[in-house]
Amino acid sequence: MQRYDSLEEFYSDPRDGIGARRDRSGEADYGVHWRLGGSRASSWRVSYVRATGEVYATRAMRGHDSVLVLGVVPPDPVDESVPYDRRASYYRTLDDILAGWAETDHDLGWVIGRLARYQGEPCPR
Repeated sequence: MQRYDSLEEFYSDPRDGIGARRDRSGEADYGVHWRLGGSRASSWRVSYVRATGEVYATRAMRGHDSVLVLGVVPPDPVDESVPYDRRASYYRTLDDILAGWAETDHDLGWVIGRLARYQGEPCPR
């Protein structure tokens, strides 16, 4: 997993313009009460960056953020012929991979496992 010390660092990553693509992309959130390794002390938010296909978790603590890139899935295509304000906010790729996420115990290991299962394979449709 790639780690960033803050959301600012994540969105400003200069490598191959990835930070700019992240910053301009639509995103979807998959809950805000995820735990890492069974810990109940910290709460992570899981999000998906549509343009890059990255699934990341961020934890906000007083004076310190952390960002973990949990995996990468094929990015959802964007239909440029549809005006931006009419594009669906539905993110089919990750919705299919994380089907049932809301009913889990919200351990980040579950997300990591689901992403690993689909690495290198076509996403379910």
